[in-house]
Amino acid sequence: MFASQGAQAPQSPQLHPQASVLQFART
Repeated sequence: MFASQGAQAPQSPQLHPQASVLQFART
């Protein structure tokens, strides 16, 4: 699952930059 989110990382920051940071922190 994390791998898929990593690929969408470039689009995630625009929707929720903090959310992406939390995802990496929990990874």
